[in-house]
Amino acid sequence: MKDSNLEDIKIKNGFIIPDGYFENFENKIMKQIENEEPKVISIFRRKYFYVASIAATILLVIGGVFTNRNNINSIDDTTLENYLVTEVSSYDLIDKIDVENIASADDVIELSNDNLENYLMNTPNLDYYLNE
Repeated sequence: MKDSNLEDIKIKNGFIIPDGYFENFENKIMKQIENEEPKVISIFRRKYFYVASIAATILLVIGGVFTNRNNINSIDDTTLENYLVTEVSSYDLIDKIDVENIASADDVIELSNDNLENYLMNTPNLDYYLNE
């Protein structure tokens, strides 16, 4: 084998650097860095987004509550009366009545004997109520 010495082999490099390139290199880099301003990211924009989304959610919840409240009051009296007659028995009502509520209702409702007598005389189904 043939001994080769790396210093003896002279291969020309394909890349050539211009004269004075490294002398002005630092100045060119510093000029580019000075011209580039850092990007400013606003914190308030994100806060505005969060505050706006929370406010919109609160408005939707409040709007939903008031919208549903109006639907409950729209039941007419005859529908409610028919439901109570068909679905609720007198025993269910007796179980729910509290003695204190009856005593307080007596204080609020003032019946005179004349009004009570007129009501009983004009009620056509009085026998039905008395027999039940």
